[in-house]
Amino acid sequence: MPGLMIKVICIRFRNFKEKIRLVKMYERKKYKVEIIDDKFVYAEKIRYE
Repeated sequence: MPGLMIKVICIRFRNFKEKIRLVKMYERKKYKVEIIDDKFVYAEKIRYE
């Protein structure tokens, strides 16, 4: 039976340099990345099994 797996990560960053590093890291891992407010990075990955 096929399933659906969703990984969600929400990380608080301290400065602009760390924000860029986090966004690049999760985009390389095929996550959909969004910036929430001025302090959080939200990353989501959906995998069908």
